[in-house]
Amino acid sequence: MYVVKNMDALYDEIGYVASCAPDNFMHKDWRPPEEQDTLESSFSQLRDAIAIIDPKIATPDKLPIIRSILEESYEAFKSGDRRAGVLLLNEWSALIFGPEP
Repeated sequence: MYVVKNMDALYDEIGYVASCAPDNFMHKDWRPPEEQDTLESSFSQLRDAIAIIDPKIATPDKLPIIRSILEESYEAFKSGDRRAGVLLLNEWSALIFGPEP
């Protein structure tokens, strides 16, 4: 299973999830069926990646907000509201990386 190991990979993963969620993930021939990307596995990777966010960004007071927005995005995608899911994922990304120029 893919693991997000640095901030560049996290940035890429956010874009990948935003473009594929909720149910248009690419099939990867080299992975067994149980390791194919899904909404659940992709968000699990994003949740795990919170641990690599710079502590200056993921401060104790901001961490609950970071987690909450990610979960709101997941729930929006899960309920079929792709637009809300993407907007929330973009908001989550902006908290971590700053707003887009």
